[in-house]
Amino acid sequence: MVVSMRWRFLLVALIGAGAYLALLEVSYGFLEGSYFPPQWWRDHLHLRPVASASWFVLINAAGAVLAAIPVALGVVLFAKTHKLTLVLVVGVPPSLYIMGSGLVAYGLPNYAAAWVIDVFQFLSISLAVLLAGVAPLVRTDFSSR
Repeated sequence: MVVSMRWRFLLVALIGAGAYLALLEVSYGFLEGSYFPPQWWRDHLHLRPVASASWFVLINAAGAVLAAIPVALGVVLFAKTHKLTLVLVVGVPPSLYIMGSGLVAYGLPNYAAAWVIDVFQFLSISLAVLLAGVAPLVRTDFSSR
């Protein structure tokens, strides 16, 4: 069966986004108990709100990167063309879903710090697949020359 490139791109993007969302849920579930910053982190950053916010962003970014690595490798292995675009497209729908569901559940943030945390969380979720996919892309692009 021959599948056109447009349909293949859409199929890989949808499967990749679904797998990434599922892996995000799993990784955030594993990290659920670690959202309170440890004492050494609070001692390092003396302002308690800065320590808490930075730790929260770091844990979310770590969970996004852990979930993104297998998805990015799968996209790089199964996509034939437009791999860089595809790894970017795979990360955006799950980040829109997670941030949108947070906005629906809790409403718009009231404080500037909450807005900053939301922006960093959106960027870390949406760009994690791109960052995890760049290393295999660079290696495959240079090895084919």
